[in-house]
Amino acid sequence: FDMPPGVNTIVGIPWTAKVIYPDKYSDIKLIDATKEFYNNFYHYDLSDKEAKQLFNFSLKFDKPLAIRFNKDKVEVEDETNEEIEYGMWKVTLNNSDTAIITYGPKVNELLKENVNATIVNALFQLPINIDILKTLLDYKTIIIYDAYGTINGFANDVELALYKLNYKGKIISKAIPLTYVDKATIKQQLEKYSLTIEDIKSLLK
Repeated sequence: FDMPPGVNTIVGIPWTAKVIYPDKYSDIKLIDATKEFYNNFYHYDLSDKEAKQLFNFSLKFDKPLAIRFNKDKVEVEDETNEEIEYGMWKVTLNNSDTAIITYGPKVNELLKENVNATIVNALFQLPINIDILKTLLDYKTIIIYDAYGTINGFANDVELALYKLNYKGKIISKAIPLTYVDKATIKQQLEKYSLTIEDIKSLLK
């Protein structure tokens, strides 16, 4: 189960049905369902390739992700050559002596802006990818950008890992502060706490 209870349960329902009763629910297209879910709840247009990677990873990962069932009953739809590995981070753009570590839709938003920085896509928030962090130790500045979580979560974990690696550069953590957030849209919240793409770009000047 999605613990604590959250929206991920929604996409888990058709996944579970397909795993337990693949013949009965042969009409369910999990790739399409995954793309629709990401669009509706995360406002992210998942590509066919990304959806296949997520689906294939969910079948091959040997530790609990949600509910554990016999994955041999599921026929993988449209195999893709590139696979997601547990703990994977990707350096998606390599520019300048400043690195931005982030994840989710913010990666693509930064890429579209062609920012003058090295962009690290943290596909997994945990475990922290120490090997990737070691490649950043000579960078002058590292910006940890978590527009979705509080400052004591992913940003804090990365910052602690950098300290343990004896990183000597400047660390800037941008995340939601530990404070009560009155009702607001996502856009209003990002603007209130200086977490928009424009705010991040201003740090690179």
